[in-house]
Amino acid sequence: MARGPRLRAGLARRSHPRLVRDVDADGRADLVGFGDDGVFVARAAEGRFTAPTMWLSDFGYDHGWRPDKHIRLLGEVGGNDRPDIVGFGDYGTLLANGRSGAYSSPSRS
Repeated sequence: MARGPRLRAGLARRSHPRLVRDVDADGRADLVGFGDDGVFVARAAEGRFTAPTMWLSDFGYDHGWRPDKHIRLLGEVGGNDRPDIVGFGDYGTLLANGRSGAYSSPSRS
């Protein structure tokens, strides 16, 4: 059942946004979730999704990010054809560049 991986990744509907985007450049849409302790990705694989793995220990609920206050988006802004995380937090706009299998540490943009 899908609940197991979702709970292990710390994702709950009301407090943890989830987005769909191809993060590994394989042409398939992956799941990106903002959990308690960071950003988790479940990659698309042959009609299913892999178990979520942490790609960044930031932008999570435990880091002060709240869905009702802080917008987090995926968009390609770094010029490497991988979606980056753009977050609008209490202290300004943060950018974490997408890389192969991870995101860079966020920096102010």
